[in-house]
Amino acid sequence: MKPKKWAVFRADLFPDDTEETDTEIIRFPGENIAEALREILAGVGCERIGEPSEEAEHGWHVHFRSNSKPFWLQVSRIEPETLLLFDKSYGSDGLFYKGPSRHEQLLEKIRAALATDGRFGELRWYTQEEMDTVDWNLPLEPAAATGPEADA
Repeated sequence: MKPKKWAVFRADLFPDDTEETDTEIIRFPGENIAEALREILAGVGCERIGEPSEEAEHGWHVHFRSNSKPFWLQVSRIEPETLLLFDKSYGSDGLFYKGPSRHEQLLEKIRAALATDGRFGELRWYTQEEMDTVDWNLPLEPAAATGPEADA
């Protein structure tokens, strides 16, 4: 079974931290989300959590370790959704390792932590195949305008 390593959610409680001019984006959005995720990673026992690095249109990356294995995450804010990718930086759990996937164990901890954090709204998890083949876009929020102002 493929791991559900992609998350899609609404980040309405995080202010937009984009810096741009009329013609270009100077700083892509999502650094504040990456910083919040660093705290969450520390809370689930990860170590050597690096500073967020900007990766242009890919958003922000954070490298870290869990049980001495290297992992990374990517935050990509594409309004109205924010995409998260949690992946491993190593090929396998090892030739003689017979336990459950360390990647999946880490994802279980992260899923539980994000599910209880109110800043991550409408959180949904996907495999890579699902991200490539299904419509993962969150539904647009219904129009709140009713009454005389809506008719203008």
